[in-house]
Amino acid sequence: MILVCVSFIINECYAWPPPPDIEIGIYRQHKPLSIFDTEKVSIYAGCEYGGPIETWSWSWPYQAYDRERYDWSDHSIVKCRFGETGKFWFFVTGYDEWGQYDSDNCIVYVFEMDLDIDGVNDEDEVDLGGFICLNDDDDNNNGTPDKDETGTVSGEDDLVAIYLSYLPSDLYPGYVELQVPYSNSIKVWESSEKGTLVIDEDNRTKRWSVGSQPSTLYVEGCSAGSADLWLLYTPDGQNYPGGDQNHDKVKFNVIKVDIDMGLSELNELSPGKYINVNWDDDDNDGWQPNDTPPNGSYSGDKSDPNIDGGDNDFRSFTVSVNFSRNLEM
Repeated sequence: MILVCVSFIINECYAWPPPPDIEIGIYRQHKPLSIFDTEKVSIYAGCEYGGPIETWSWSWPYQAYDRERYDWSDHSIVKCRFGETGKFWFFVTGYDEWGQYDSDNCIVYVFEMDLDIDGVNDEDEVDLGGFICLNDDDDNNNGTPDKDETGTVSGEDDLVAIYLSYLPSDLYPGYVELQVPYSNSIKVWESSEKGTLVIDEDNRTKRWSVGSQPSTLYVEGCSAGSADLWLLYTPDGQNYPGGDQNHDKVKFNVIKVDIDMGLSELNELSPGKYINVNWDDDDNDGWQPNDTPPNGSYSGDKSDPNIDGGDNDFRSFTVSVNFSRNLEM
């Protein structure tokens, strides 16, 4: 996702009588524009007083393409697109009928936010998403499911890394925000062994000044379901409502896979369930691999391919998968 914002620098040259006063800025201020949008970047230059302007002179960055320009006696507008990230200078000068002039310039920041899931291709991050298991095991063997623990969990191995980045690296001052807007299915931590909590159901947004954000964080599955993560950029002192053009997002799907054998979740791992070696002969058929003594040896039901009437030494278990996805309307 590539977007734009503008900062301003003014350079004025005065003569007598007073020259025109030229001010430059982005048209429709405070709205970021994606290069994938149909709407172009529009730069507006106006004559605040003086004039009228007979000649407008523009200097474009060479990366700008699909250019348009419209001149009037009191203002001029240029439009274009960018196919790469960076910061790009626009310069404009307005000349009145006496040859007096005023100049102004601005920087257009074309930026891209990028949020990635470890091991997931970019094209799959939103529609399919990444998959993560519910963290209900006990990696540190302290008798508490890992998802219910705070702080560091030694030996934790169920969190998935996410990577935060943006271009250009010298982005205009502002804020980088990570959000989990709708779901309680995940938490975000600073370490692969949890450590410091970044985002949970009570704190859905974490904000950093541009350049101070971490490059890697870790996601934990806390309940079955799906959750979106958004990485946003907000320029200093500006708010871009909706967040539909200044962010990248990914989806996580939390899956609970359960094998149930009549024990508590923690006891299923340790000590587990005991079962006898099936040495007996429940159908009393005396079956053995070689029934000619003394070469044959009785091995019991564990080697009998057909136990008439059933075997009473088997133990049952059930397997279930709990998973749901939030559908966006």
